[in-house]
This record gives sequence, structure tokens and C-alpha cells, in this order.
Amino acid sequence: YRDPNLTETLDIYDQIADYIENFNVSEKELTKILIGCVGRLDPPMTADRKGSVSMVEYLTGKTYELKQKRRDELLSTRLEDIKSFAVLFRKIKESGNICVLGNDEKIKKSKNRFDHLVKVFD
Repeated sequence: YRDPNLTETLDIYDQIADYIENFNVSEKELTKILIGCVGRLDPPMTADRKGSVSMVEYLTGKTYELKQKRRDELLSTRLEDIKSFAVLFRKIKESGNICVLGNDEKIKKSKNRFDHLVKVFD
């Protein structure tokens, strides 16, 4: 994926810590958000897709118990848990490390965001 809006995306990433720190929703709204997240963990599947997913889970050792633990942890998330990630994102931003894959032209237009550029693919 080559982000067509590289500069704008990096600007958004720079704001994540502040956004999370100031994130405020009611308990009811947070519950709705978390239920939506659980829905993404367990989307409706065709029989064919269920078979494919089951095989991958078996081969990778992903058990029902592990999936249920993930659901339980997600549903027990509190607003404070989310806000605690602001510190992590602030540290990431302050580290100054940025890595992107993209179109040469777009990256060069945003070159002031990088200390140096490394061409990985020809």
C-alpha cells in the first residue's frame, strides 16, 4: 500500500498521543465501541471460510480459549486503559523514528520529515 497522503498521515500520527490523552466517551459509548471491536474479531463467515480459518488456527495453535481470553480482555477495557497508551505513543514520536514504504515522488516531497532516506526496493 502506498499512502497517497503521506504528509497528512504523518501529521495525524504526530497527534495520536494528544488524541488518546484527551479521548473522552461515556461508559455506554465505550461499551458500543468495544462490542464493535469484538464483532470484528468474530465476523460472520461462510462454511468455506470457517474451514480455512479453522485450519490456520489449528496449525498456528490458536485455541478457542485464547480467542475467548482476547474477547474478555477487550470487553473489560476501561477508558483509563486506552488513555494509558498516550505515554507509549508520545515516546514513539519523541524517538524520531519514522518508517514508510511508498512512492519515490511522494516520499521526496515529504523529505523534510526524514533525517535520511533508504531505498529498500528497486
